[in-house]
Amino acid sequence: MPRIIDLTREIYHRMVLSPTYPSVAIYPHLTHQQTGPGYQNKISNSMMGLVMFDHCGTHVDAFTHIDPSPSAESRSPDIGAHEIVRFAGGGARP
Repeated sequence: MPRIIDLTREIYHRMVLSPTYPSVAIYPHLTHQQTGPGYQNKISNSMMGLVMFDHCGTHVDAFTHIDPSPSAESRSPDIGAHEIVRFAGGGARP
């Protein structure tokens, strides 16, 4: 049986991405103490806010992402048109 290794990068608050990309922001949005009164303190919930951009963590770039003026002829098929096996195989972890 093949060995599967997850190469997903961890995403965390103030994650450094690249000099031109904003960092990730993870913050407390609402606490139990803040939401309880809205439910007469019978129940409550808490939630975190998450702000990140499409190049955070592990992702697949479209070929047109690196071409500043792609022509209709050079456009890559939509990612959904690729077979999943194209994204499996040897890998490298930064």
